[in-house]
Amino acid sequence: MSGLDWFIVVSISSAVLLFVLALFFLLSFIQLTRRWKTLSKKRVKNKKKRRKLKRQLANISKKRTRKIIQLSICLFISLIILSGGLYGRYYQSLHLNADDKEIISQSYFVLEEVKAELSNIKSGSDVDKSQQKLKDMLSMLVSYTSRQPSTTLSVDGQQQLRNYYKKATELGTNLYGQTTAQLNDSKRIDGFLTDISSLQKKQKEIFETFGISSDSVKKQN
Repeated sequence: MSGLDWFIVVSISSAVLLFVLALFFLLSFIQLTRRWKTLSKKRVKNKKKRRKLKRQLANISKKRTRKIIQLSICLFISLIILSGGLYGRYYQSLHLNADDKEIISQSYFVLEEVKAELSNIKSGSDVDKSQQKLKDMLSMLVSYTSRQPSTTLSVDGQQQLRNYYKKATELGTNLYGQTTAQLNDSKRIDGFLTDISSLQKKQKEIFETFGISSDSVKKQN
């Protein structure tokens, strides 16, 4: 679990415990109020007993006030902690975790390299020399994008990544299986370059969705 995961779990757990404690103070306040009402209805003629009753009522009133303060403090703190935990969960749903960020970063790098290598082949480079390099990069691409996106993301965010991972895996698998003769076909190369451009467009949309700077990704690679 990441630090943010622990923060969310601890925050929500603490908020629940404080809320339970607040309920305890509320029940205590209700019991004291009932007792105060019962005693306040008593009619005592004896002065000593009347003074004793007044002291009891005053003591109960103090306890009631203390319980209300304790209740308010518990509720206030629990709401603050819960708000922090919920905000953390909201933030988590809109931002990539370390694993997904790594996948996006590495696939960005690999797609750029594959695109450049295919362009070189189309321009007349030796296919045999380029093929092994392509296979190494494509194996890396498939290895990364065959994973599932984090479940901490929003449903839409997960679906967006899932679609991207699926398309990237399909591209990597199909291109990996191409023979030397097939890679010498310029039309086939154009088709793969079009697929890569489409993937890079999806990648750009992911950057925009999750607030990732392409410049920061380039620096990492």
